[in-house]
Amino acid sequence: MTDRLSACLIVRDEIASLGTCLDSLDGVADEIVIVDTGSTDGTLGLVERRATRFAQRAWTDDFAAARNASLDLAEGAWILVIDADEQLVGDRARLRQAIAAPHALAYQLEVRNDLGQGASGSAFITRLVRRLPEIRYVGRVHEQVGDGVAALMARDPRWQVGRVDGVALAHTGYRPEVVAARGKAERNARLLELELAQHPDDYYGHYKLYQARGGGSHRLFRSAELLQDMAEAALRKAGVADEILTAAALAWFEVGEHARAERACRTALVVGRHPATLVVLGRALLAMDRAGEALAILAEALASPPSAHQFYVDPRAYERVARLALIQARLATGDAATALRDGLRWFEAHTTDAVCLRLCADAADALGHDRDAVAWRTVAAQLSK
Repeated sequence: MTDRLSACLIVRDEIASLGTCLDSLDGVADEIVIVDTGSTDGTLGLVERRATRFAQRAWTDDFAAARNASLDLAEGAWILVIDADEQLVGDRARLRQAIAAPHALAYQLEVRNDLGQGASGSAFITRLVRRLPEIRYVGRVHEQVGDGVAALMARDPRWQVGRVDGVALAHTGYRPEVVAARGKAERNARLLELELAQHPDDYYGHYKLYQARGGGSHRLFRSAELLQDMAEAALRKAGVADEILTAAALAWFEVGEHARAERACRTALVVGRHPATLVVLGRALLAMDRAGEALAILAEALASPPSAHQFYVDPRAYERVARLALIQARLATGDAATALRDGLRWFEAHTTDAVCLRLCADAADALGHDRDAVAWRTVAAQLSK
């Protein structure tokens, strides 16, 4: 059957979550393929009971190699890649509808990350692909199939890559207690260092190592610089390029490198006009006394919510930074009346925002409302204590 679906997993000591994961695949996957890389907690017994086919494979510090071993065992026309700490949720019938498309090559699925303590985030990742010999995983960690997909599309323009909406993978592996218990950050950092030793110009590896180490902006900056050196066609195909460039732009902005922040944002905008990118660009332009340009950019940012775009930002923090920057831009362009109106409107809804109240005081000064300006600065000082 051309639409037979194989769910492929690699596991190690996943007894706490694997059963729930496999339950979520009931009625969707035609077969379950699992590669175990050294479980000692009873996982292997569950694998033997539930998997259509399984294999044991020694762990070699290489996630791509393990993924490819699972692909080698599969017999379906399509592969759904899922982890033991994920569950398939939503309208699962949409997967079957998607793989029936004759020219579909791969699909992104939303991975919804439970970050613990009520926080969450999501990203769209290629997890549903045709089983073809050209589609193989690469990368010791944070492995991807993008190179093979791109090569096939370059060879035959009829191939299409899409996104399946309405269905997602709910992921719990990023909860702080899980990350700490399993030592994921240190493991990933070690594997990334091995990968970068072999491929020092891997922009994605530098970015993920920056994340795994919880800092080290030189890695972030190196990733952004590698992206900035790419030709436009390659840049558009580079995964999470706009996210990396926006993060680097913000880091450059925060250390006063405003021109470098602007360049990173301009490069990110080649990929897509994410509102967060526009906010960082607007702030950089403001810092370089280009308030007129900043005003237009910030207004555009506020007209498009970040939730409609691919990489995640905290919507509440994003809106605050954007609105305060827009108020600053209005002040800098001489529109103190609109700045004051916008500032007071924001403060009415956020009555502890001392920064906003100081901007209102600046606008009051510009309008000659001296008494209001003094009173608001006094309140702002009390709020800041």
